[in-house]
Amino acid sequence: MSFSISSRTPRTSGASRVRSDSLETLHWLYSVEQRSVLPIKWLVLLFAISLILIEDRALLLAPGVQAVLCGYTVANALFSWLFLARKVSVPKFRVWSLVSLAADVLFVSVLVLFTGGLDSEFYYLFFLPILRSAALFQNPFQKFWCDILMTLVYLVCAIPATQAKADETLALLVLRVTLIWGVILMSSFLVQVLTSQQARIITINDRLRYQSEQNRSVLSSMSDAVMLFDPSQQLRFCNRSAEELLAKLLGVRPPVDRKPFSQTSLQLYWLEPPRPFGERRRSLWLDEDADTRFWANLTPDQIATPLERLLEEVRFSPNGRIDGIQIALEERHGDRRSLVASAAAIGHGDETRFGWMVLLRDISEYQSLEAQLLSAEKLAAVGRLAAGLAHELGNPLGIIKSCATYLGRKIDPNSDLREEAEVLASEAERCERILRQLLAFASQEQLQISEIDLCELVEKAVNLVAYQAPEGIELSIEAPLDSAPCSTDESLLTQALVNLLLNAVQSIDKQGKVRVLLSDAGDEGWELRVRDSGCGMGKETLARIYDPFYTTKPSGTGLGLAITQRIVQRLGGEISVASERGQGTEFTLRIPRGARQVELAPA
Repeated sequence: MSFSISSRTPRTSGASRVRSDSLETLHWLYSVEQRSVLPIKWLVLLFAISLILIEDRALLLAPGVQAVLCGYTVANALFSWLFLARKVSVPKFRVWSLVSLAADVLFVSVLVLFTGGLDSEFYYLFFLPILRSAALFQNPFQKFWCDILMTLVYLVCAIPATQAKADETLALLVLRVTLIWGVILMSSFLVQVLTSQQARIITINDRLRYQSEQNRSVLSSMSDAVMLFDPSQQLRFCNRSAEELLAKLLGVRPPVDRKPFSQTSLQLYWLEPPRPFGERRRSLWLDEDADTRFWANLTPDQIATPLERLLEEVRFSPNGRIDGIQIALEERHGDRRSLVASAAAIGHGDETRFGWMVLLRDISEYQSLEAQLLSAEKLAAVGRLAAGLAHELGNPLGIIKSCATYLGRKIDPNSDLREEAEVLASEAERCERILRQLLAFASQEQLQISEIDLCELVEKAVNLVAYQAPEGIELSIEAPLDSAPCSTDESLLTQALVNLLLNAVQSIDKQGKVRVLLSDAGDEGWELRVRDSGCGMGKETLARIYDPFYTTKPSGTGLGLAITQRIVQRLGGEISVASERGQGTEFTLRIPRGARQVELAPA
């Protein structure tokens, strides 16, 4: 949020001045008029009535005095309604204030005229309009000339009505003018001091506003989540990243972007007349709706237990700081986030701590990349191992298999050696099969992309596995589609689907069902689900099913799912699994409509 104040007057040499027609200054003077000047106007009327009652009650019966009192009462009521009800706009404030001041001066001057001129006791009321003008002018010179004009009006009304001798009149005139001059100088000095103080306050506010905006911009632009807690551990500030994190942790709608406080908005802010009492105005550099945010006034225990523990630790930390604590937070929909948290006390010492700052850095993506890197390293190691084994063991295994087969033919069928020769040939064949799977796993051959119908491919794969499935296992296809055109590598995708179907069949003991579901996933492509009613898998098994050579089967190689995952990734798709022990397993393949060669880590 950034803004500028174009109406601010540039500073001049010497004493600082604030231009009297700036919206900010008029807004402040408007508030002074509402809260201070209007009570002074009614105080002038009250003093006038009190002096009449004390000095000469007969004046209340004089028609002229009655007219003046009634007129001033009506004028006060009118101006009170105009300013308290905010009927006067801020730009026109000065005009109406000048009219109000003129009414005060006229009222006092007329009373002086009716009650003895320079010798009138109502002379003392004239000091109130002079002091009242201090709240109208921010320029000492403007106020000085206004006071001189008011003094002339007073003298014009007072001197002709004076009944004393010439020398007494001169003495009264000198006394009154001297007193008035003293009050004028005192009030002008007061205005100059107030103007200087206001200029300093404005300068300090500008500096604080700039620093606040600078800090806020830095915090808001950070990718790390930043939270500020007050001494009572209530959340007072969040940057954008923290808001998004809290929205996911609390299960609320993510916050929408807010428009910055523009210059136009700032002008509208100052154009709005101030409220006289009980006003709670918006801050120019703090968020307008900070108290209405979903995170406003949250405490750590309402957010997450790890944050509560983190603040408890930093509260009792000797240096008021904790760095690099790894925590895990669970989002409302179940996903877990790994974060590195740091916390620090704001302020120095226990007595001057103003709160705590918490910095959270999401490392979930880094951990995922690290896991992928480890997987890639495993794949590369397996590839190197496969290449070495194929080169070193391929020929010896072929010779062993040939020799075992030859011996089996030459040995008497009734001999025990015949069975041993068959076992030797079978195990050699098994070793060759493992080598072929290793080579397939490590293969990075160019994809053979062609236009196929997934419905036909699924039917073909199911038919291939159906010949090998026991009688008690039922294989079915659910594909409510006439066709599912796809551009992919038919042989690789068939191999991946057959591997999943074979695993599903082998997980069923005696009787069960294996279903293949094909559906349209929209822009993501096609979705293939292989669901079985087998034994299912536990969490430990699920975490390792794609690891090479990891298997729970007595005669398995542990490469089937690893090869399937690699094929799906090469085709640009995704594979996921859901399983519970004793509840069956479901693999989900998302195949794009148009496959492309995806470069994987060399294996």
